[in-house]
Amino acid sequence: MGWVRRKNNIHIEALDTETFEEVMEFVGENKDTYRKKWSKFKYGKKGAQFSWNWAAFIFGIFWFAYRKMNVYAYLFLGVITIIDVLFLITTKQTSTNNSSFFGVFLIIALLGNQSYLEFVVKKVNKLKEQYPNKDERLKLIKKRGGISWINVLIFVLAMVVYAFTISIVEENVYQNYAAQKFEEAIQLEEKGKVKEAITIYEKLKSKDHPIPEISFNLALLYYSEGDMDKAEEEINNFLEYEPDDEEARQIKQEILSR
Repeated sequence: MGWVRRKNNIHIEALDTETFEEVMEFVGENKDTYRKKWSKFKYGKKGAQFSWNWAAFIFGIFWFAYRKMNVYAYLFLGVITIIDVLFLITTKQTSTNNSSFFGVFLIIALLGNQSYLEFVVKKVNKLKEQYPNKDERLKLIKKRGGISWINVLIFVLAMVVYAFTISIVEENVYQNYAAQKFEEAIQLEEKGKVKEAITIYEKLKSKDHPIPEISFNLALLYYSEGDMDKAEEEINNFLEYEPDDEEARQIKQEILSR
């Protein structure tokens, strides 16, 4: 993405007057803010240069779409997809760790200004090659630069489609996996291997895709093992989803009476 380079980074002061003016024209809204931030970069420095961007931190990958950096936005979406798919394959669930997203937003906030400078300069230089006529070029710069709420809306829709699709895939994968492991746990119960069955049930428990029967079976197993606290906890978990189940209510009374 051009965030970490071995060669010298692009610097605003190294641009010729015409390119500088067109870069500012391409930025459009808040161009003075970006000019000040870019001017603070160290001239001739190699590698990443950090500069805080609140909009990039708050909106994360949506900021890319807002600034018409669509390649960046959809590249990040692709990375998220790969991470979720790999997590799904290994754990049968998608990742719900929000701290990882905080880390991504933090990186975007710190490196967003540099990536945006490189993006804008690259776009302007390409237009200079393609359109030698300055007036014609400036019209295209104003059209292709600046911000775009339409891009944001399209990207939001893409994220919604992705979230909906991955949730369906996740549920199907988890349900198929859970059905196999559930049957395995029942077979262990029948063989008297209670602790092994409990281990499987505990691993199967999922906040995103709860299966009440797991809590019901766990309550019975913990009851048989004499662990009344866990038995009560699991039967209560089951009753949250099946509050009118008479058998579960009776089991709870038996647990409480012990």
